[in-house]
Amino acid sequence: RANVHAPDWPPLQCPVMVLDMANADDPVVQVLSESAVRAVLADSISRESSQKVFALRQRLINDRLPGIRDIVPSYVEVAVTFDPQRLSLLKVRDWLRGHCADLDGSHDFTGKQHDIPVSLGGACGPDLADIAAAAEMREAETIDMLLGGSYFVHMLGFLPGMPYLGGLDSVLHRPRRSQIIPHAPAGTVAIANGQLSIFPADTPTGWWRIGWSPVQLFWPSTGADSPPRTLLAPGDEVRFVVLTSTH
Repeated sequence: RANVHAPDWPPLQCPVMVLDMANADDPVVQVLSESAVRAVLADSISRESSQKVFALRQRLINDRLPGIRDIVPSYVEVAVTFDPQRLSLLKVRDWLRGHCADLDGSHDFTGKQHDIPVSLGGACGPDLADIAAAAEMREAETIDMLLGGSYFVHMLGFLPGMPYLGGLDSVLHRPRRSQIIPHAPAGTVAIANGQLSIFPADTPTGWWRIGWSPVQLFWPSTGADSPPRTLLAPGDEVRFVVLTSTH
């Protein structure tokens, strides 16, 4: 049995420990600290692995134990933080393990559908020409491909409400830029490392700027009765539509 109170572990240097793994295809449950564990559900990013993450998160929310502080999804894992004065490590481990059983994600979670208006290329997307050239396509073909895709929100991060979207056609995949662009305005639609994103705020970036959208992605809290909100959530589906005057 794991002992997270071993006296020779300096503060904040507790090693990650594997608590159980029945076989190579099973989720791996690991200790992150004396008050946090995680389930790692896959070894690569995919729609299927994200669906499992969302399904597990929903199961844990539906059966939340008193003393659980937070349930945090990412690309291929779900982390759980808890109050060690109210819950033991092994109790949280067993609770997490139990909800990992028979987890395929096919029936546990369905996200929302969003049509996001965008203007692609030109002044709004100064790097689209480079993306098209690298793919040996005309800019108009590249725009048609982007508008014809359906994109999956793997996770939110870096900036509040900023989505990491999968589903980009592999012909448009590009690594991050070698140099940082000092300023990309809020609403910038960008590509890097096989993913798309929309920036909810002004930011420096190493992504390729391909367009712009007027959508608001994040609303900060305005008081105790008004928690922060995001337009998108992990598991949602996004399609791009042409920005018109009606938007």
